[in-house]
Amino acid sequence: MDIILKSLLRSPLVPLIVALQVAIAFAICANTTYVMKEQIVPLMVDDGIQSPDELVIVWDVTPQGKPWPTSRIKEAELRLSNIPGVTSVSAATSLPFKFGASVQAEVARYQSGPRFDSTIYIGDNLIRTLGLVLVDGRDFVQEEASLQLPGVGFGQTGSVIISQKLADALFPGGGALGGTLDIVDAPAPRTIVGIVNNMPSNDLDTQAAGALGNTMIFPGVAGGWRHTVYAMRASTSAGGAAGICARALGEIANSFRAELAVGITPQCSTYSEMKYEAMKGHRAIIWLLSGISMLVLVMAVIGVGGLTSYWVQSRTVHIGIRRALGATRGDVLREVLSESTVLVLLGLGSGLVLNTIFSGWITRHLGIDPTPIAYIAISSLFMFAVCQMAALKAAIWASRVSPMVALRSA
Repeated sequence: MDIILKSLLRSPLVPLIVALQVAIAFAICANTTYVMKEQIVPLMVDDGIQSPDELVIVWDVTPQGKPWPTSRIKEAELRLSNIPGVTSVSAATSLPFKFGASVQAEVARYQSGPRFDSTIYIGDNLIRTLGLVLVDGRDFVQEEASLQLPGVGFGQTGSVIISQKLADALFPGGGALGGTLDIVDAPAPRTIVGIVNNMPSNDLDTQAAGALGNTMIFPGVAGGWRHTVYAMRASTSAGGAAGICARALGEIANSFRAELAVGITPQCSTYSEMKYEAMKGHRAIIWLLSGISMLVLVMAVIGVGGLTSYWVQSRTVHIGIRRALGATRGDVLREVLSESTVLVLLGLGSGLVLNTIFSGWITRHLGIDPTPIAYIAISSLFMFAVCQMAALKAAIWASRVSPMVALRSA
């Protein structure tokens, strides 16, 4: 080790540059990898929606002045259901991947128990219209679905359907069906009557990745809500989604034109299109960070390999003397790789400091939790392996230096 340290200290500039490159590359790659993971999670969420191309969403049906009473929302729902080809309609406070508005709350099995962030949907026919799959229990009965709520259902007892993920969180030992849950800030027990396989949150940018599948549905139509959206399930033989959208927007305009807010035009799209648009930002960030990571990694490999080669070649005579004194090729190979190991470890140690700085910046500005230890450990091992492979070429070249080099230089 003393020989290795003396070799490094004899000409410290190049080793320091190598260590700095490793530190910067490690800090950037560790953080970008974690941020990419946070962006990938929403893309991988199973939304549980069956036949998404047959699901049409109408939104921005915004009234002037005060929100519509629930009776007016039901009338709009009825008119949309009369469109040829439409098999099911449900008014809702919001829907997955529609970010115009959302209802979120902390829920618990009991007020003093563990709390979980959850997205709440309120609608009178969401299970059938969205095509959600019930894995246990039942759908809302007519008496429950026809409720006209004075608000969004907080502080009111009743029934609720929850996602399997939320059921597992609230009832880790099973037995969620028939159990009750509470909204933490507005306690009123709701009885779980059904459990759906999957249903994602609709606000993917603000809800923690671990809570993306924590969802529940209240039955009825929410009152005092300006952002009602309408989900329509249509048969594929009804002229396609474009035809259904045209007829739906025409029905809204003809029936409610005088009541709609000026400057806000009702919109219509298929669920698949809305989901694709909602994920555009996540995909763009993934591609951007992937490019940055690859660029930094390639620059680190080229830099470490090039500087190590330059450093080894500048010591050709010294290596030749060692060979003349009896050092084998294996001895030289191990010495160069050992020197590289010291430099890479020095760079990784410095990179941990830079990682702490980068991670703090990301937490403050992007609202993402600090980079977990697991990502730091994996990035360290990966960076160490890549840098050692980059230095291997120089080490092999050094091991082939002939002892005659020392004699020619004498």
